[in-house]
Amino acid sequence: MMTAVKNDGPPVFYKRKIFDAEDPMYEGTFAVDFVVPPNTDVDDSLPIRTTYFSEKEFDGIASLDTRPIILYNARATWDCRQTVKWLRKKFPNRPLFGIGFSLGANILTNYVAEEGDKCELKAAVVISNPWNLESGSLALQRTWLGREIYSKTMGGNMKRLLALHHDEVSKNPKLDFEKINNVQYLHEFDREVQGPTWGYPTEGAYYRDASSTDSLFSVKIPFFAINAEDDPIASKEALPYQEVQKNPYTVLCTTSLGGHLSWFELGGGRWHSRPAINFLNNMAFNVKLPAPAVANGEERFGRNHVSEFIPMRRKLVYRSE
Repeated sequence: MMTAVKNDGPPVFYKRKIFDAEDPMYEGTFAVDFVVPPNTDVDDSLPIRTTYFSEKEFDGIASLDTRPIILYNARATWDCRQTVKWLRKKFPNRPLFGIGFSLGANILTNYVAEEGDKCELKAAVVISNPWNLESGSLALQRTWLGREIYSKTMGGNMKRLLALHHDEVSKNPKLDFEKINNVQYLHEFDREVQGPTWGYPTEGAYYRDASSTDSLFSVKIPFFAINAEDDPIASKEALPYQEVQKNPYTVLCTTSLGGHLSWFELGGGRWHSRPAINFLNNMAFNVKLPAPAVANGEERFGRNHVSEFIPMRRKLVYRSE
């Protein structure tokens, strides 16, 4: 609530670059926004204080692209992986750190886990990670505030995003736009759009596959998580206390209050930025870590495999001696 009524935060300026998807299982492009010095450039087609990089600014490659942009998937990590590899090539001698917020924190957790001890990131911070997406969805539906404010708002935002790309999305024969038009809540959007698009039979199957709780067991870099126990989206019951205790690389900091990405203080500041910055500064200047091996992580999901849902793929594998 406070986020909606408070004054705008410090002005941050961005420039956007469009990347071609390199993963052969995906077709299309994705956008990455880079923080840049303040400027007076304006592009009405983009968010405030955001413009495209020019060809001269970025290796002679145009940033504006008319090819299809891929609809996000909470389980997909290929774009994160491609971006990190690009950054490592662009800045070979600089330490790279990752920070993710909300669903982005969930995606970052899965990415770091997939890379294991070959992760190109030196350390990572995740803030307000929902962890168990199915648990969080059910928690939202249990209360009027969660259902009618949070879930309805997020569902409406996703419908508007879909409308912006209607010409492209409408080519998907698996989508029923009559049902999509009646969507009100986020879980309904995931049922009618994300499930058919990515091959999940139900939104629950999508949530369980995309969740990052079990991924913590495979994290092999310093990893700092911050959650509030009163978070209406990343519910307390989903917090991975036991999983964190099993991995010496991971630390979970919880607070009794703070909401979802809030932690407001007197004067309008937000508390969570301080521990996150302290952790990253320590990793950057006080901790020496070995250089990673060549990254070879891979996600177990692809756009061209949308019709193949394998319900047992995350179960324990039994071996016969």
